[in-house]
Amino acid sequence: MSGLLGRVAALVGLCLFTAGCLSHHPQIPGRLLDSLPPPPAQAVTPPQDHSELPAPGPASPNGDAGILTLARARQLTWENSHALAAAWQEIQVRLALLQQSGLPRNPELFAELEEFAGTQDYSGFRNAAARIGVSREWQSGGKPRLAAQAAEVELQTAVLDYQKLQKELALAVEKRFYDVFHLQESLQLKQELLNILNETGRVIQGRIKAGESSPLELLKHRSELAAATQAVRQSQRELASARSVLAACWGATEPWFPAVEAQWQEMPQWSLKLLQRAIKLSPAWQQTRLDIAQAEAARALADSEKYPNLELESGLQHFREDGSWAFFVGFSLPLPLFDRNQGNIAAAQASLQRTILESASQELSLQQSLCRAWQLWQDSALAVTELREETIPAAKDYYDAIYTSYQTGEADILELFAARQDWLAKREELLERYHECESARLELAAVVGGEDLQQSTIEED
Repeated sequence: MSGLLGRVAALVGLCLFTAGCLSHHPQIPGRLLDSLPPPPAQAVTPPQDHSELPAPGPASPNGDAGILTLARARQLTWENSHALAAAWQEIQVRLALLQQSGLPRNPELFAELEEFAGTQDYSGFRNAAARIGVSREWQSGGKPRLAAQAAEVELQTAVLDYQKLQKELALAVEKRFYDVFHLQESLQLKQELLNILNETGRVIQGRIKAGESSPLELLKHRSELAAATQAVRQSQRELASARSVLAACWGATEPWFPAVEAQWQEMPQWSLKLLQRAIKLSPAWQQTRLDIAQAEAARALADSEKYPNLELESGLQHFREDGSWAFFVGFSLPLPLFDRNQGNIAAAQASLQRTILESASQELSLQQSLCRAWQLWQDSALAVTELREETIPAAKDYYDAIYTSYQTGEADILELFAARQDWLAKREELLERYHECESARLELAAVVGGEDLQQSTIEED
């Protein structure tokens, strides 16, 4: 009996060892591991329930007066984004499925007892025969390899989705950041105008007392002063609202920063040809390629299903008549008399063709969006250039000339105030054009994938 148990144990061990050695163990490519992003803070320490909100960050990254920079705003948004953390977890899901994709099924242990409990010589267990062994299914047609390739494409898609979301969050917070900066600068100009009007009012009152001006001028001035005061109050409310919207990007319930620190970016020398090359590196463009790769992998898997899987079995058989033992081997193979997967193959092929056409349509749409965004940015940049290089210098020269004339007594102080107001109005108009140009730049960056085009490594021909 001990010899029998030894044979059985040796047989099972040999079969399991052989099955393990011949199994396909998927290896994750190093290039994929290198491309995996680090986990955001919310992915490392997820909240226990949906009611938990991220606490406001420190007063400032350097411990100064709390002035917020764009880099700090981006970092806070990334660190506290639940959507970004969920996208990172999706990468972990796809990574685990890639590891699972090529793993085969475990062997099956089976035992049979036959020729017993019958009649005459086969009554009872006197002449019973026993079989014990293991069986295992072997996939043909490269199914494990194709499944691993499909899972790899899914992982690449998850990584791309993470990077795309990260760039979208960066662009969203940058837009809100520059909205705050625009309102912040606009409030300063409106307050400067209010100061000028207050000075003008004192001069007019003095002239009325001296009999040099009509009281109607004071009434007109009071109307202008009331409008300027209302504009300052409205700008203050808009600035407070914009600061709250910006703080909401990282989940803060109220803005802890008193102001933002920024400058309007210089106008880079972009060409449409340069951007057309840059857009091919964008996540949206790369997504079309991954969609095609995913459809091709699905078609290859469907095509491999037409190859039947082979099932092998082996074991020991006991003959009760004479007490002898013998090894046995066997196999089973479905007969591929008919292609029972032709419908799935045709569907996968049609799906591939559809994906190719949809990808071409998406690429054309991206090109059209690029042309529109580039033209809008060109118009905005031209308006900024004209105001900055022509209109503003002319208004400043006129103000300087009036100021010189006022010092020599040739110009009236009210003329000086009027010239200063005109110069201030031109500066406010330039501020609006800067804001429009920044919005157009961000829209253009969104089309090409949120890349910092000023640091682009794509070179002109």
